[in-house]
Amino acid sequence: MLQPFVPGSGDARYLFAMTSLQPVGEAVDMLKRYIAYLAPVVLVIGLVLSWVYSRMVSRPLVRLTRSATRLSELDFAGQEEIRSKDEFGELSRRMTAMSRNLEAALAELRQANVRLKQDVEEKERSERLRKELVANISHELKTPLGIVKGFAEGLQDGVAADKRERYLSLIVTETDRMNALIMDMLELSRYEVRAVQLHPEAISLTSLIQKALRSFSGQLEEKGLRLEANAIGEAWQVDADSKRIEQVLMNLLSNSIRHAAEGGKLAIEVTRPSQGKVRTTIENEGPPIAQADLERIWEQFYRIERSRDRKSGGTGLGLAIVKHILTLHGSDFGVRNTAQGVAFYFTLNEIGGDTNDEP
Repeated sequence: MLQPFVPGSGDARYLFAMTSLQPVGEAVDMLKRYIAYLAPVVLVIGLVLSWVYSRMVSRPLVRLTRSATRLSELDFAGQEEIRSKDEFGELSRRMTAMSRNLEAALAELRQANVRLKQDVEEKERSERLRKELVANISHELKTPLGIVKGFAEGLQDGVAADKRERYLSLIVTETDRMNALIMDMLELSRYEVRAVQLHPEAISLTSLIQKALRSFSGQLEEKGLRLEANAIGEAWQVDADSKRIEQVLMNLLSNSIRHAAEGGKLAIEVTRPSQGKVRTTIENEGPPIAQADLERIWEQFYRIERSRDRKSGGTGLGLAIVKHILTLHGSDFGVRNTAQGVAFYFTLNEIGGDTNDEP
């Protein structure tokens, strides 16, 4: 709707402004001609910019996804940390810290599980050994208790006076045997539950051997055994628990004398098989040990001749105790048949010697 313009004269007039649209038309025509060329360029530029932007945004997400996947598989070595100051970098650092904390927690849990497993196994082992000890005591004491009971009943029934002393002597003998058996069982059980602690010190092996031989002088004379002690005169110094090694010598000598032939020979030899090692060998003249028995001779209650061991006073535990003592000392020990009989041997570390043996 047109509005009139009224000047001061009062006449109504209309004001018109006119311009040419030719430049606009020319511009439109030009755009129409070049739009076919500009559109692909603009599209390509837009796609490139979109790809670059998507890569900038998606790459951290892909790396975070890989890290999360490895974390879910408990693979803590493949964490990819994003070193940026934006939200992606902060999230990456948090995930890395969580990975380290989780790895440490799992390591502690594994160690706790290992300790728990060891404790459970040790308790089961102790319970098994306790049951074996009770069963062994019951089995091994049955025979001597029966013997004692039989002789006691004979005394109760009033046996002849000439038999009373023999009955009483046999009762005392069987009682001593039972006491020795129980003490050996208790000591062996302490070794099996690892309750024995060694107290190694510099000791004279020569003195221990001489002391042990004096203890068996009566048995040697009774069986008519000839004693050969090679190299005993040398002052052999070893690093060992004096009390335990004396026990080893007593048990091995007792076993060797017990199974030696009447009028035979008992030989003790101390040598140095390698630098820093001292080997003690105790050999008797007597019957050899079968190969099957050689492999089992260190087992508890294993006797080659049960009746002979009962007659000579063996409990069947001496060599088992020897095995535990020498194992604690890190000794190389064993038994072998020889041309004359059977030889027991064991090694100890020599004082002042280099224990790192050359292969």
